[in-house]
Amino acid sequence: MPRLSEETKSARRRQIMDAARACFERRGFSGTSMADIIEESGLSAGSIYSHFGSKDEILRQTAEGIVGAAERALAESGVLEGLVIAPRGMARLVAKRLLSPRLVRMFLQFWAEAPLNPELAALVRGNLDRALSLLSRALLPWAAAQAEPGEEAERLARSAASAVMATLHGYFVRLTVDPALDAEALFRDVTRFLPGGGPDEGPDVVPSPARP
Repeated sequence: MPRLSEETKSARRRQIMDAARACFERRGFSGTSMADIIEESGLSAGSIYSHFGSKDEILRQTAEGIVGAAERALAESGVLEGLVIAPRGMARLVAKRLLSPRLVRMFLQFWAEAPLNPELAALVRGNLDRALSLLSRALLPWAAAQAEPGEEAERLARSAASAVMATLHGYFVRLTVDPALDAEALFRDVTRFLPGGGPDEGPDVVPSPARP
């Protein structure tokens, strides 16, 4: 059998990952078997195992891919380029512009599975730390303007980022288990006590004075 090119290998891995994600969405992680992924992908068992050694390996790659997509969306949104955005606005940006319902459902599955899978739990913790660092960086211009004398802006930004993450986690859980809720009203309720920098209807984004 001729060896696959790197381009073909990458395409096969994407095909397998797409099939696995479809199975995970329908059946959950625990309810999905390698046989399910093989059937969904349309590839042979040998082809699947030549790229991934186990379902857990596919699960890890799925988690990394989803978090990576969210990170790229945040980086490409412009908030890491000197904009001043308050915590409430950051929550809105993430909830409304960066994360699709499909991504949210997958995140919730990772968190639900993590207590039962130590390796996945370590991956989830690492991904949450990466997300927290990105949010902290994005909130640093706001924190620098808000910090009291003697208060470290970096520490304030990280604290605010933790509040944003915890708030959004609760928001996502509520919407996922009760999709009939008014999403906008729920968002206003759960973000009410986050610091804002503009009207609740908007993203609370203003140009940074330091930016030309």
